[in-house]
Amino acid sequence: MNYQLIISEKAESDLLESYLWYEFKRNGLGEEFVLTVEAAINVISRMPLAFPIRYKKMHGLPIRRFPYLILYTVHLKVIKIMAVFHTSQAPNF
Repeated sequence: MNYQLIISEKAESDLLESYLWYEFKRNGLGEEFVLTVEAAINVISRMPLAFPIRYKKMHGLPIRRFPYLILYTVHLKVIKIMAVFHTSQAPNF
């Protein structure tokens, strides 16, 4: 089944903020972070219901190598990425 993928402004902001933080820590690390997130989003777009509900009605997929969780909803044929959530943050993001 083909799904439409929407990335919320919150998720885009999360990505940019995390990219800049990792890039500040080590040149190129921010790019590695973004590539890892993109790979995870590709998996979500192929199998959105394969990952458990983690928070309210949002599914969550942990990102390899980085302490982040992609939170997303699935409704009909639409996947909406709600946040790219650092797992040590308070859950009321």
